[in-house]
Amino acid sequence: MKAKTFSGEEVEFTRGEIDYLKFQNHASGGFFTLLFTLIGKADLDNLERIHRGFPEQVQGFVAWADGDLAERVRKFHDDDYAAINIILHEGE
Repeated sequence: MKAKTFSGEEVEFTRGEIDYLKFQNHASGGFFTLLFTLIGKADLDNLERIHRGFPEQVQGFVAWADGDLAERVRKFHDDDYAAINIILHEGE
């Protein structure tokens, strides 16, 4: 999914990143809430197992924790919650 910042820059997000942003914004369903909670608590062996079934969602979590997802989100607003709302609304 692509979203445009107020300056017109297009920023791309993967399906897993959007799922994670919904989780961060308390807008995901019960399944994804539990999945991302589990991903956050998993050790490396179990994270690998979860990745086999849900590679996009693990990638989304890792993009936030260790990647540039937070930086891309902050291009929309300096408040993460507001930025995520803008991104999710843009994708509708």
